[in-house]
Amino acid sequence: MSGGDLAALLSRCLRAAGVTRAFRASGHDLAPLPGIDVIDVGDPELAALLADADGRLSRAPAARPGLALLPGPRLRLSSQPGEQVLAQPLLDARQLPAAIAGWSLGAVHAALELDIDVDLAAPAATDLQPLTLAATSDRLLRLSETLATLDIVIVVGPGVVRDGQEAAVVEAARRTGARVVATLGAVGVLPLDDPAWRGVVGLQDDDAALAGVVGAELVIVAGTDPAEAAGVVPDDAQVLEVEPWQLGLMAHHWPDPRPDPERASAGRRLVDGLAALAAAGRSSEALPLHPARAVADLADVVDPSAVIAADAGPAGLWVGRGLVGLAPGSVVVPALPVRGFAAAAALVAGLDGRPAVAVVTSPPDEHTEALLDLAARLGAPLVCEVWGAEASWATASEHRARLVGALHEGGVQRLAVPVDLAATRELVELAGPVRAWTAPPGVGTPFT
Repeated sequence: MSGGDLAALLSRCLRAAGVTRAFRASGHDLAPLPGIDVIDVGDPELAALLADADGRLSRAPAARPGLALLPGPRLRLSSQPGEQVLAQPLLDARQLPAAIAGWSLGAVHAALELDIDVDLAAPAATDLQPLTLAATSDRLLRLSETLATLDIVIVVGPGVVRDGQEAAVVEAARRTGARVVATLGAVGVLPLDDPAWRGVVGLQDDDAALAGVVGAELVIVAGTDPAEAAGVVPDDAQVLEVEPWQLGLMAHHWPDPRPDPERASAGRRLVDGLAALAAAGRSSEALPLHPARAVADLADVVDPSAVIAADAGPAGLWVGRGLVGLAPGSVVVPALPVRGFAAAAALVAGLDGRPAVAVVTSPPDEHTEALLDLAARLGAPLVCEVWGAEASWATASEHRARLVGALHEGGVQRLAVPVDLAATRELVELAGPVRAWTAPPGVGTPFT
């Protein structure tokens, strides 16, 4: 008996994984996939980057991979911008459901490429159906009350935001009295004035020490991405890894934490140093703009539903430092130094009807330029701020006015913003050399 052809099965498997659209490169020769919108991109690198960004921006209840249709019968499923993987040959149609369902292999962000070497016009066996694999354990982990006396730090990553478990982080901090730090993909997981907040870590060498991760008696880790979290947790730390959903329940039966002034003030050197730096920069009327002033203007002007996407490097460092309070998931910076990510993420957000600002540095790379042209052709509205560009401004207040105008204008707007990127030395003086965006071979250019 026939269950339809294999192309229909492939489409059902992709849709079961949450895929709603695909970015198709020239040279892709698979048959159309029923039920999936296809956007023709042309360049394979841009198709992959857009799929990566699509997957990276998605979150619960519709967390999904992005899909690129690449030259030959090749698919890329991804939520990790810039990740290089070897294409896996798919030679047996019976492997198709499991291959699609297991695209992330339990990782928060991942990429999978498949060379489809089966005849998709052939009939599919009726017992071949889409699979849904449990990505996390359904067993509740309960912390022993004996741990309540320990000095605890909770490290959260993008998996917490992707799963929509921000409230669980708040509950965990309240019940345990723990301090909370976040890696780059979880910016905004706690308000800046929350007494548990200790900052974004993993961007610079001294983050973990300044935030009190080093020396903690217990480090609880949830939803981290290895590409962001390398070096955050000391090798000799006592570590407990939990699922994001377990955070709010793991200490439900604990006694209320007793006030401990010494513990409450521990690990504040990072957030206090950043707060002082941000306050001075935000109030500066100098031109070129201090980067902290540029970030504050963005936070004050854009809609709370907007996406602010920044490229790896100085722009991503300042945007990702958590200098201002923004909603979880609104700040998106890649874990790897892939070129053109900010424009790709803003384009994808524009396709979804979300206001979007891409933050890049001058001069924009060729991927960014091509993506801005593509966004204009597709009618995806976005603003691209080019930091460090030359612009004849009379006052620092022009930034907000010009940004408001660009957002209201619609379409694709380029905004040259004079930003003093040399001020990045202030961050280096505070928290040491930048360690983020160490590139694997062939991916982008490491930040220096």
